[in-house]
Amino acid sequence: FRGSGLLNDDAYVRGSVISMRRRGLSTRMITAKLGAKGVDAAMAAGALRAAEQENANTGQDAEFEAAVTLARRKKIG
Repeated sequence: FRGSGLLNDDAYVRGSVISMRRRGLSTRMITAKLGAKGVDAAMAAGALRAAEQENANTGQDAEFEAAVTLARRKKIG
């Protein structure tokens, strides 16, 4: 399955990080959720760094954007 690309942990982690960021989760919460699913901490940290670098290219702070998204979802403020 790994050889055919059906089981790709890197793709799963990247997709999960992007999805969780979009929902407004913090870095700490993303790391905890991935850890609970059995994802290696180093792999999760690498995916988070990659996502932060993508946001740095657009001039956005990932944690701030996640907080704003969460506040909008919860209708806070």
